Amino acid sequence: MAGDHALELVLRQRRDAEQQALEELAAARRAVQSCRLQLGQLRQFRQGYENELVGRTRGGMGMNVFASYQNFLAKLDAIVARQEQTLERLKADEQTQLLVYTRRQSERKVIEQLLENHRHAI
Repeated sequence: MAGDHALELVLRQRRDAEQQALEELAAARRAVQSCRLQLGQLRQFRQGYENELVGRTRGGMGMNVFASYQNFLAKLDAIVARQEQTLERLKADEQTQLLVYTRRQSERKVIEQLLENHRHAI
């Protein structure tokens, strides 16, 4: 029965590790979703600003105003590019967390099987 107790202790530890990995995976998925939302909002804002520029150029505008619009669009493009890089990093992080969770889940299942086999052998 000491073997049962040791395996049960290990199983408890594996369940805790699996739960922790699941929570970290959920956090990674939320981060990806949040970043996607922010990226969509940035793209939408940029498109609206560009549409405003097009509308204003039809009515005529000075070169300084046009240059200001272009500079701001360039800054928005840089921000969008950084957000896209962040999204890719977060997606890679999410995949890593998924692998960790899958590994923890497999470890728990192995210990459960060992415990089951040990109980049937007694």
